[in-house]
Amino acid sequence: MREHAERGFTLIELVGVIAIIGIVGGAAIPPFMENARAAQTAEVTTTIKKVYLAELDCHSAAQRFCSARELYEGGYIDARVAAALGIDALLPAEYDSSAGGRDRGYLFVLELSPDRLEFIINADPAAPRRSGDQRMSLDQTGQIRITCLPGSKLNVQTQRCEPNDNFLASRALRAIRRLNNLSEGKGVALAQQVATREAVANALRAIDANGDGALSTSEFDNLAALGRKLRDARTASIPGPAPGRDVLDEILSDYLDTVRADLAPGIAEAPAVFVPIATIDADVAAFIGLAK
Repeated sequence: MREHAERGFTLIELVGVIAIIGIVGGAAIPPFMENARAAQTAEVTTTIKKVYLAELDCHSAAQRFCSARELYEGGYIDARVAAALGIDALLPAEYDSSAGGRDRGYLFVLELSPDRLEFIINADPAAPRRSGDQRMSLDQTGQIRITCLPGSKLNVQTQRCEPNDNFLASRALRAIRRLNNLSEGKGVALAQQVATREAVANALRAIDANGDGALSTSEFDNLAALGRKLRDARTASIPGPAPGRDVLDEILSDYLDTVRADLAPGIAEAPAVFVPIATIDADVAAFIGLAK
């Protein structure tokens, strides 16, 4: 294979980067995010239902709905739910946050009407489209209302908001186009040839740090390690200095850093999620073809 004289890297080396980016952006991350958000939505729903039931109990005793502090001090909610509502159990009431609190990547706010005969609990993504795609609210009627954020739509069957596009895949395609331009338009075609199902499986196993056959939250949190493994593999397979390799590394690092920034809000407080590698089945070659 001919080496690109000006930039100092081979086309095979370039294709390896393209294939890995296509695999990570187009095959592995979407099912992980789907599972993570399903688990997250369930936990957020559980939290607002706990507050709802606590308010009903407090109303039965006091003939009015109660503040978050009153719910906690009355024993209607535990410390974790109180913290989600902006109450620090170790601090006095004057330190309570009127803006609510945060849990599982969501911001929770409990609002009472002036006469305390009505209330509403709102749960909003702390980082819209990253830590969540929907706003949930629950009032004294007991009806949960779901509002999809711009760029997402409600799936009637699952009752979850889903993004109209895969923002991580779009990042991958942008990086692939940059790499394709560097290879004078040859990278995409060759990447489609080498991105076999076996190559996909090998790349996913590389991400699976503990070898348990599933991708976990922590393994995606260490996504940058994939870039280091790729650079180490290139160094081992191609002896000698490559004067222009920093150009390729810059593109790869830029992509990985962007993905890491996009994933971080959702991963930081996401429930533990495990996606079996065997369930990740995608035509990566077709995905890479979208870069044309």
